[in-house]
Amino acid sequence: MSGIDWPVARLSADLGYPIPDYVPSPNRFLAARKAGNLVFVSSVTPRRSDGSEVSGKILVDVSVDAAKDAAKWCVANSLAALASVVDPTTVVGVVDMLVACNTAQEFGDHSEIADAASLHLEALFGAAGRHTRGAIGCASLVRNVCVVAKIVYEAM
Repeated sequence: MSGIDWPVARLSADLGYPIPDYVPSPNRFLAARKAGNLVFVSSVTPRRSDGSEVSGKILVDVSVDAAKDAAKWCVANSLAALASVVDPTTVVGVVDMLVACNTAQEFGDHSEIADAASLHLEALFGAAGRHTRGAIGCASLVRNVCVVAKIVYEAM
């Protein structure tokens, strides 16, 4: 876990998804931005604590269970980006999430992958982790990762 001393960070680590150190993107966008009480986190990939990413198409290269695991890593990386712009102890909940899945054409259970991330957020934040959500399928994603998540949090 990064140097974040926050109950959510400790719980995430206990659940097997330690929040990694924040790694700034080399691209021309912000990883996160606070506007009023909302914190918008850019799409994050399923980068594990060892730095590797879960790559490939769901149903072709990546199993549904591995994709669900990857979605939880997206949450951990989103929390790292969140903590780069706000004191994480001021976060009061999750507002919205969009999950994009890199899938085989015949795959139609995108919400099953997104549910893993949603349930993980609820485990971390309790009732405040419940949110609105979209789940979509894509022909490809950045670096061929199997899933990305874009999350909006509420902070005081």
